[in-house]
Amino acid sequence: MKNNKYFFDFFKKYEDDFGYHKIWNQEINKWLELIYNLNKEFYEVGKTDIATPEKRDAFLGEIKSIYYCYKFLKGKNFKIEHKSKIDFEYEKGKEKFFVEVKSPSWAGEIFKDSSLSKSQQIARKKKPQYI
Repeated sequence: MKNNKYFFDFFKKYEDDFGYHKIWNQEINKWLELIYNLNKEFYEVGKTDIATPEKRDAFLGEIKSIYYCYKFLKGKNFKIEHKSKIDFEYEKGKEKFFVEVKSPSWAGEIFKDSSLSKSQQIARKKKPQYI
């Protein structure tokens, strides 16, 4: 198993089923390692921004997007902000991109499932994400 130094530094405990699979933990570790190398302050402050599963999932959406833009789109000169109207910006060639990440929670998807009654949707949301 790969060393998940950044994953375990960042995620000490969780009350839902997050972190249950080592392959996902390794993937998230890669995202966190990149964030650590790009902006240590953002990395450290991010640890306090993941108090709830919703905030954690939003944060993971942001860092996954940064990783994608860096690794696959070959973006450069990343500027990552905590309290900005945009989540990050980067350059590719002579163009500058400003990115705002929107990531829905898995729980929100339950309420789009028209095969479930309202009471079934509410009951399902109270269960862990992975059952």
